[in-house]
Amino acid sequence: MQIQKFSANKYKLIFFLLIFITLFTVMFNLSRIMIPFGISYVVALMLRPVQKSFYSVDIKRKSFSLLAVVGFLFLFSYPVVEAVKTVSEESHKFEYYLPKLEKYLRNKYADIQQEVKTRFNYEIKRNPVDKLVEFGQENTQQV
Repeated sequence: MQIQKFSANKYKLIFFLLIFITLFTVMFNLSRIMIPFGISYVVALMLRPVQKSFYSVDIKRKSFSLLAVVGFLFLFSYPVVEAVKTVSEESHKFEYYLPKLEKYLRNKYADIQQEVKTRFNYEIKRNPVDKLVEFGQENTQQV
């Protein structure tokens, strides 16, 4: 039985495969951590052509990096600020229209209840509107 000695290329290949498998495993097991790295890589790829054109105009690397960070912060934070403002306004509208909705549901239920009584001579004893209002009050108080 003859033992073959591994060449340096085989060691490199095994080392590369082990590193690749480890990174692949980490990437899929820690996907929440890898998402920001993936996004930053895509952003870096998108900025590479712009970066080269800025370097040709003699803008320093630190200045470009600062400009890019401020630009992306504005680009991503402005929609969030506007969305929070819109949600706040809509929640005030929700507080205004909720009692009107409750009154409307109670009136429609009373109409349906009366219609069933006149057509089928059956009285509905359960009131789903009360349960719905109670459910809504419990869930909005927990938030």
